[in-house]
Amino acid sequence: SGGVVEAGPLLDRRRYNDYSGSLSIATPIAGINTTLATSLRTDDFKRRHRFTAFASGAALPIRTQIEAENYPGRSAELSLELTRPIGRGEAKLIGLRTWSNERGSSLVGAEFPSGAISSSLYTSNDDLSESILRATWAPRWPKLAVSAAFESVRTTLVSNTEFVQIDNKITTPLEAGRTNVGETRGSAALSATWTGIDKISVEGAIAFEATRITLAEPLRSSNTYRFFKPRVVATWNPTSQMTLSLQAERKVGQLNFGDFVGAQQVADGSSTRTNSALQPSQTDGLRLTAERRWGTRGSVSITFVSERITNVVDIVPVGDGQGVGNLPSASSFGVDLLAS
Repeated sequence: SGGVVEAGPLLDRRRYNDYSGSLSIATPIAGINTTLATSLRTDDFKRRHRFTAFASGAALPIRTQIEAENYPGRSAELSLELTRPIGRGEAKLIGLRTWSNERGSSLVGAEFPSGAISSSLYTSNDDLSESILRATWAPRWPKLAVSAAFESVRTTLVSNTEFVQIDNKITTPLEAGRTNVGETRGSAALSATWTGIDKISVEGAIAFEATRITLAEPLRSSNTYRFFKPRVVATWNPTSQMTLSLQAERKVGQLNFGDFVGAQQVADGSSTRTNSALQPSQTDGLRLTAERRWGTRGSVSITFVSERITNVVDIVPVGDGQGVGNLPSASSFGVDLLAS
């Protein structure tokens, strides 16, 4: 009706600190180009929110709402890259190891003139690590370029969460959870680009990926997925200013391990539940692109896109609540226009 129900001063203060550094050393060792790199990062987000509410026309506050959030994070990365020519191509071996720890606390509460205090507090502690080993070899001939790649990945996440109610300094535990999830993934890919016909190039690729995701106690779940990921791209350049290309590709999304962890959103009272049956999405896409160039800087390109997606990752019903899960399928159509 336009009447003021309550009003008062509001203070919302936020601070985000981020520090990072990296070091890289490269030198040939016994004919092998060797690069060792490391990086460190720390960040911290804090938010303090305070709203003192007065009823319309009242001289004393009826309550003070308080929100406090704190999210510190730490991460480190170490990589080793070895490169040397073998035959007609370059061979490369890459090893990568990453670690990260993210903590979080979110509190929402209220203070009343009587001195009573009531609040809800949600805390989390996540430890994530990933190890990657990747080997590639890319030989070349006058009209043919080939690339072979093999990759092995191990990823783990251990998350501990707790949700409590605090009334007048008395803490009542409401919910506590522990999620221990690990993924072992292996993939092999072979691609080739052929330019044997004037003004036409064809690129084809086939990849196979197998992954096993395991959740330890108390969830005790294990799922294995296998995917083929083909890709074909045909490009025609009828003139030096005109390019037409057609691309068909199947892509497999990578799961965010944080999606496995159930959480309480104390700010709005909603929650998400752990879903051990979460699967990565798969997308079959078709793209047709036409590009016209003028001089050295002018160009216009238009791309028509059609996609069919299975196992769409979204919010779905889980048990008697909701969580991150999969929708069976979706279709996507669009047009991209780029001019410069």
